[in-house]
Amino acid sequence: LLIRLLVVGKIIINNTAALMHRVVTKVFTSLQKDSISFNSLQTKFHALDKATINAARDIIFKGINILGNL
Repeated sequence: LLIRLLVVGKIIINNTAALMHRVVTKVFTSLQKDSISFNSLQTKFHALDKATINAARDIIFKGINILGNL
């Protein structure tokens, strides 16, 4: 969802979502796994569920709080 927000907000202007997802899967990890599946990322990018939206909202609010403390 965060990647999708960056694309919709025109912060990331790469038109090839698949290329962007490959880069993310190679560079980032999650708390549960050492690697992120390309197919999982593709699925989440195109079909968001409520849990993903809530998790992204929590991350964004946490980031806002951190920025407020700087």
